[in-house]
Amino acid sequence: DQNTAYFFRIFQARCSYNSIRSFVLTSGIIITDPQLMSLHAITHFRNLLGPDVVHVPAIFSPPSCVQKSSFFSSGLSQQEVDTIKASTGMPNGLLPVRYLGGSIEGHHAARVSWETVTKSREGGGLGIKDLGTWNRACCLKLIWMLFFQGGSVWVAWFRSEVLHGSLSNYWTVNTSTTNSWLANKLIKMRGEVYTWIQLRVGNGVNCRFWTDNWSALGSLQGYFAAGSASRQGIPLTATLSDLNRNGSWTLPRPRSEEMVQAQIALTMVTLGEEEDSYEWVVTGTHTVKLFKRLILLCWKGVIYYLWRERNQRYHNHRFQTSYSLTKSLDRLIKDKILSFRRSSPTTSSSLMQMWVATELIP
Repeated sequence: DQNTAYFFRIFQARCSYNSIRSFVLTSGIIITDPQLMSLHAITHFRNLLGPDVVHVPAIFSPPSCVQKSSFFSSGLSQQEVDTIKASTGMPNGLLPVRYLGGSIEGHHAARVSWETVTKSREGGGLGIKDLGTWNRACCLKLIWMLFFQGGSVWVAWFRSEVLHGSLSNYWTVNTSTTNSWLANKLIKMRGEVYTWIQLRVGNGVNCRFWTDNWSALGSLQGYFAAGSASRQGIPLTATLSDLNRNGSWTLPRPRSEEMVQAQIALTMVTLGEEEDSYEWVVTGTHTVKLFKRLILLCWKGVIYYLWRERNQRYHNHRFQTSYSLTKSLDRLIKDKILSFRRSSPTTSSSLMQMWVATELIP
């Protein structure tokens, strides 16, 4: 109700209805004095309820069911436990529970390292999840979504507001007080994921020369900073397409060993028409995939030449030596690897290096 005159009138009216203004005694006397009325009410209810103090026998004999019982306590002082024992007659019991081989009672409970507790049951732990590890895994998942799942609303917002519209800015953007804790956390973790996020060069439009992981040298910005070499006038935001004119690389004359290595890395790159794309490559995983692919090529080539040699011997009575078959197989696999160069120059180069390292042909 609002503080109005109508409210006070209703309040006064209800108070007048519910108030006791007088007592009429059995003798017919009417009491209207508030103090006398209060004293009479207290005396009346005291006579009904009995005396204030209840006398308790000095000796308390608990029943047989209480004598067979015990109470359990936690967080109480010894004085409080003794008081409960004296008033109830029940002993203080201990729970028969042990934690990791030790009792949970007392100040000398068993202590186990958190690293052991978070191990799986099969590994000797309790299978408890390590929240720090789970938090790091969830952050890595978000970084993976940022580069490889563009349909998410959160990814679109992060790219637009935090990275200013370009994924390449992830390697150079700084933390900010205007960002959320999570956004700054993802930015701080870029050093952990840099080697896992490799850029597959296509037309070079979105590939930053200094910061993207497009070569075996890694971040050229960090590579040059470690050797105290200058950028020789190449802007920090320059892309590979900016440094290429009509199929030729327009770089200044190298004045340091770092720039020489960078130009050597560029000679291994051929710009194409497809767009640049990122690849999630965990250490060792990419090499294993390439090795499996090379084995598959060899297996197909061996089957092809064995079947072809079988038909030549059976139908045409023509024979080839094992050396000749091996040399033909080597030429076939090299031609197949070279055919990948237009669509995937990096994959073609890696496969060729693996194949040459086998030294199949002396």
